[in-house]
Amino acid sequence: MAAYLFYTTADAAQDQIWQDTVSTWGEAQAETYIIGLHRHLDKISRHKSLWRRLPHHWPLPKISLSTSGSAATSITI
Repeated sequence: MAAYLFYTTADAAQDQIWQDTVSTWGEAQAETYIIGLHRHLDKISRHKSLWRRLPHHWPLPKISLSTSGSAATSITI
């Protein structure tokens, strides 16, 4: 089973994408888009040949994984 993390900012962006898509094209299209997005992320997470190293000058978000409150949401498909 493949897994990937959704950082808080990405999760918030996904929520906004959902809301904007629903208001413009309806719930069915929003669902299609979000499911397609997660299928693509799953494909990337399963195939290391698609992975790339981030440029060293890109800052990575600092996360704290704890049971009381996580900065990231673990998504498993």
